[in-house]
Amino acid sequence: MKKKVIIITASVLVAGGIVIAGYNLLNQDQAVEQEHTIVAAKGDIQVNITATGVVEATTVDNIVPSASGKIKENFLEDGKAVKKGDLLVTFEAEDFGQDLAQQEANLEKQKIDLASLETALRKSNNHLIVHSKYTGSVKDILVSVGDSVQEGQTVAVVDQNGEAKEVKVKTSGVVSVLNIETGNWIKDDGIVLSLEANQDLKNQIAKQKLDIESTKKSITDLNERQQVPESIYAPFDGEVTVAEETAVGSAININSVLGKITNFSEFKLALSIDELDIPKVKLGQKVEISANAYPGEKFYGEIIKIDSQGKSTNGVSTFGVEVSIKDPKQLKAGMTATAKILVSKQDNAILVPVEAVKTKSGKKVVAIQTNEASKEVDVTTGLNNENYIEIVSGVKEGEKVILPVTSIQTDNPIFGGQKHKGSELNSSGKSQGGN
Repeated sequence: MKKKVIIITASVLVAGGIVIAGYNLLNQDQAVEQEHTIVAAKGDIQVNITATGVVEATTVDNIVPSASGKIKENFLEDGKAVKKGDLLVTFEAEDFGQDLAQQEANLEKQKIDLASLETALRKSNNHLIVHSKYTGSVKDILVSVGDSVQEGQTVAVVDQNGEAKEVKVKTSGVVSVLNIETGNWIKDDGIVLSLEANQDLKNQIAKQKLDIESTKKSITDLNERQQVPESIYAPFDGEVTVAEETAVGSAININSVLGKITNFSEFKLALSIDELDIPKVKLGQKVEISANAYPGEKFYGEIIKIDSQGKSTNGVSTFGVEVSIKDPKQLKAGMTATAKILVSKQDNAILVPVEAVKTKSGKKVVAIQTNEASKEVDVTTGLNNENYIEIVSGVKEGEKVILPVTSIQTDNPIFGGQKHKGSELNSSGKSQGGN
């Protein structure tokens, strides 16, 4: 015996004025594909981005000294509640008098040594041109261009009336020019050769000047360390977290972090948004927040910061986004929360299910049902989410739109009468069910 198939057609009204016709009563495990018609109706549509993040305190300030010193009074206690202006830490200066005296004496000695070196260089420069003190024939030349010579070294021999006279240099240097040849006649005060300046002496002077600057800096640093750091007061109401126990009398430096103060009455939500969604996120956008710790309760805020540079993990880039929380109520720092960012919205728009719109030859079309027959019309679309798409032009309110639907038999033989929910885009750009 053949199984019978009974088809019952009915019309029901669902949310938004959309009518779906063509309910089926089928035998179990049978499926049928047929066209349903819906009525294009006006409604509101919005597109959201969702992302999960961690609740953080908005205002946190480190407790650091203005200069190096020793702790005189310490009122810091872990977990202590403080008011703006409360005294937290006072200081006293460290005594570096002995070190200062030693460095100042060293500086004076370095200045004296520098003066001696500069005098030696000037003296050396005065003797770079070597003159003969004798008149006669050049008997012998003992150096060549490029040779290094030392003070008192003989560089030439002059035959003066049969007596050999030595010409000596009065400074060290390198021979740069020879003005005589063997057999030449030279007069008293005639130029024998020229020397280049003593580079070693110049190097010593340069090093001495660097040493002097280093000692001056050490003296400045010691003077600054002898200054009393300013007392530290609470910059706002909050709770103290101690970095590490620091006893009275302990020496601290300017980079020491003694702790921090956190204002636990103001919070923000730190999010990571996928690079595909970040172009849609703007400062000031409204955000609806839900916390795992308080199911069913809603909090509200807006975008206050968007990082200009993303972070890449396993080839996927995300951007940091901060959301203010206007009324945090019982929220606490460290809680996990989900943000729904409203990126676009259109009220009183003509809406149809997304499956009603097809693309043919590069154009978007919708099939509509007239009294006589069905036909396809070109449409211009606007916003869309997972379930609905806005029709800007091409379909009017009240027109019947043909929607292909596949119905599958279950324990309840009535199909097709489903209420379409709104949707939102999550932080990866994928549509998911929402409001």
